[in-house]
Amino acid sequence: MYLSKIILENQGPIKEFNLEQKKPNQPVILVGENGTGKTILLSYIADALYEFGKQSYIDLLGDVSIDNYFRMVGAINRKVDENNSIAYLKFQDKNEYEYLESTGDFKVQKFKEKYTNIDIKLDLKDTIDNKKESTKNQEDFKRIFRKDVICYFMPNRFEKPHWLNNAAKQRTPVFNLNIGFSNKLEKPLIIEETLEINKQWILGVYIDSLVDLERDGNSFSIAQNENIHNKQVFKTTRENVQKVIQEIVSNKNAILAVNDRRDRNSRICIKNKETNEIIIPSLDHFSTGQSVLFNLFCSIIRYADIGNVNNSVSLDRITGIVIIDEIDLHLHTNLQYKVLPRLIKLFPNVQFIISTHSPLFVLGMDEEYKNSEDKPIIIEMPKDTQITAERFSEFTNAYECLTKTKKFEDNVIEEVKKQTENLKASNKKAVLYVEGKTDVIHIENAWNILYDNLEMPFDIFTLRGADNIKQFLISYSKEQIDKKVIGLVDYDEKGIKVIKELSKNFDSVFENVYRRKVEDTEPKDAYIIVLPTPKEEFAQYECCPIEFLYEKTLLEKYRMIKKGNIKRLNQIYSRINNDYLNNEQLKSKNELWFYEITEDNMSKNDFANQIVKDNLSKEDLKNFENLFKAINKILENN
Repeated sequence: MYLSKIILENQGPIKEFNLEQKKPNQPVILVGENGTGKTILLSYIADALYEFGKQSYIDLLGDVSIDNYFRMVGAINRKVDENNSIAYLKFQDKNEYEYLESTGDFKVQKFKEKYTNIDIKLDLKDTIDNKKESTKNQEDFKRIFRKDVICYFMPNRFEKPHWLNNAAKQRTPVFNLNIGFSNKLEKPLIIEETLEINKQWILGVYIDSLVDLERDGNSFSIAQNENIHNKQVFKTTRENVQKVIQEIVSNKNAILAVNDRRDRNSRICIKNKETNEIIIPSLDHFSTGQSVLFNLFCSIIRYADIGNVNNSVSLDRITGIVIIDEIDLHLHTNLQYKVLPRLIKLFPNVQFIISTHSPLFVLGMDEEYKNSEDKPIIIEMPKDTQITAERFSEFTNAYECLTKTKKFEDNVIEEVKKQTENLKASNKKAVLYVEGKTDVIHIENAWNILYDNLEMPFDIFTLRGADNIKQFLISYSKEQIDKKVIGLVDYDEKGIKVIKELSKNFDSVFENVYRRKVEDTEPKDAYIIVLPTPKEEFAQYECCPIEFLYEKTLLEKYRMIKKGNIKRLNQIYSRINNDYLNNEQLKSKNELWFYEITEDNMSKNDFANQIVKDNLSKEDLKNFENLFKAINKILENN
């Protein structure tokens, strides 16, 4: 089962949220400042799952006789000054399953008219009271909750360190360990502290995977009463737990081993299978961050194993929904950026719905999934705006903090020195700095074809982004090197922002071209060009990466474009047209600016290299002429 649709209205800080997910394998990452509604959204997913699961199992939240709700319903959860709130969720398995919570004035027809693309099957009625409704299907839910991993890791999860005196800190047990009742699932929806039960389970798996030997003369053989198939199943489960451990400790030789029963620390340790040296003396000796990760992902395997021991044989056979609030808790940079994304990717058929404040984790996920068809969906709360990793506000904040450090200043100085050497080595009268290496490929190829392989009057170097170009052009000194220096930025949100930031240092000299201001009566031959756009709507809607200099038909041929996200497009479209697009209107729009560059089928680097191999015509590259005209105009300008 997976979550396919969620609508929230007037829930805490969330005015309106509408997200549809058609591919269950894509991790969903919720980002945003504190108080933007990430935990509220996750709690509604958990509440819907509880409403489903409690139809078949009585132990999802412990003693349900105390209170039969996971999330309390009432006006106290509503957005201030609003007279109603709605939460609607839809899940998919063999059938569809719905959940709806409403408070205050709820009109069924108004709700259905607003969301015409939803086929609502719940029997809803107008009300002014608080209510919860959910699909009733006891048999389906009994099967789903048994076979799937369905769990919610709240932000208050905790694992006791090995040095803690248990008598000094007693915690209420989370798990009911009684077994043998068909109406008990033994897989609590909420997971807080799991180390002790995970240790018991791992020891059981380890013992079950061992075989008895019988002496046969001077040799040994496997006892005849052994079920070898079952032993192999348990051994594979053990190896899957070891995969998790190997990622966490960054050691492919790490394996589980059993200590002597006289060892007072723990029966289970982690050894190096090649050297037999102990890496970690017991599962209690993980660092806090390692322990959090181990117990999180070990619990996923254990839950799959409880439903059906064969489910844990292969990690890609594990299905379900795993909700993790503040996934970056207790994790240092390497665990956030490298280890955690790799662990998530070990479970390709689990729907992960995650919240985070960590730009490193988001960037790590972006890197880990860069060649995957199931790239993470990043949602910036409180709206349902889908963003890229580098548009995450915490990334920008972290970057700005780093720019104020001495380390960053030293790196900038080092980069300036490096580029100064490049300038000295160049025998051309100008140097062009671009944002990335694919820009170099596109520009050199276009020049060679448009000008019949005439030698370029400028060299090209990369400075890895518009911000670095800005910084270098501000630092450039004509007194050191008498050469024209030109920076090129894309005509997009980032490039335009850089141009605005440079307004105090640069003057506009002609269209799309800016020159460093005179200082001490000495003009600086430093220029910046914002990529000349071939079509007016590109400039109007502030959308023109260098790939848009090719015609739409050519980009479609290489499958490099897809329709842009309607929420992002409407942010610009509504500002220009004082109106909004709906999904049907977007389908009919064929202008290139309604699209975005995609690397789902081919990377930007592969696309650039393929363009060179295919030997395009001058007509295919005509839109680069405005760029070269601007450069030549700079070269002629004294």
